[in-house]
Amino acid sequence: MIYTPHILEEMYLGLEDNGYQFRGITKRFPLATRHFKTKLKNRYYWLYGFIILVLGTGAATNSLHFDYQGGSAYVITTFSWAVGLIGSLAAIFAGYSLVTSDQASGRIRLILKLPYTRWRYAFEKFLGEAFAVIAFTSLATVTGFAVSTALYGLPPVLPAIGILVVQAGNLLVWLSLAMAVSMVVKTGRRAVAVLMVLFLSTWVWEGVANSILRGIGEQSVAVRLFAYRLEPYRAYSVTVNWMLGLPNSDLMAPLLMEHVDPNGSIIIGPGIVSELVGDIPWFLSEWVSALVLILWGTVPMLLAYRRFKTADIS
Repeated sequence: MIYTPHILEEMYLGLEDNGYQFRGITKRFPLATRHFKTKLKNRYYWLYGFIILVLGTGAATNSLHFDYQGGSAYVITTFSWAVGLIGSLAAIFAGYSLVTSDQASGRIRLILKLPYTRWRYAFEKFLGEAFAVIAFTSLATVTGFAVSTALYGLPPVLPAIGILVVQAGNLLVWLSLAMAVSMVVKTGRRAVAVLMVLFLSTWVWEGVANSILRGIGEQSVAVRLFAYRLEPYRAYSVTVNWMLGLPNSDLMAPLLMEHVDPNGSIIIGPGIVSELVGDIPWFLSEWVSALVLILWGTVPMLLAYRRFKTADIS
């Protein structure tokens, strides 16, 4: 049997020659659509969403300090914390095998026999996974907001929408990093090993940055704070605090909010930039951290694709 591009497309994408016509996005991105639909049936993705829901609502009802009652706004911060921690890990495990699994099984050679360029293949694989991860995360978050509404009242609408957007951005960053590694290494085991080292290194980055700055003789508090914010988790925390109207700080939003009264006055100032350096230099502005997050999500992916587009996948 001769495998024409049309037959290969039916085999891989599960299309049937029955006159059915794709409409809208499913017609333009069939590989992404198939990938997304597959994830909707995956019980582990539903389990992930349930974990986010439990962590977010649980932390909202049992704050870090049991005498603190954050109310309707506090639940927004607890979900941002849950997604920053668990969501980042979930994005890593969702993306580390996006390319390596297709290479190991030979599917990538089959797909590229279709009218697919390597760019379109990489884009649609990323798009399908991104939609799945963001959909489950957003569903869990919105459900948590609904639960908290029954307990505390409706959360502030604009900050809630802003957090949904920033959460999605954080997931895209880690998914992009995961796929970048998946395009470069040969096996899934190597990919997940590299990504876990990267993820865990964010927790020791402050010590590494201090060592580097001491080595070059840099003593500025402002420069030290900027160096800390170069890793994605702190950049995400700063951006979350910015969206919530909290003080400029890289602390987790739930902890920071517990030190700010409802009128915005700082009760205790742990790690708040204005208290540490006085006048805030431009490179410690919140928009800079948002830009750092964007760079983490784009630069490694572009560099990895540059290698992937010329790599031997035979």
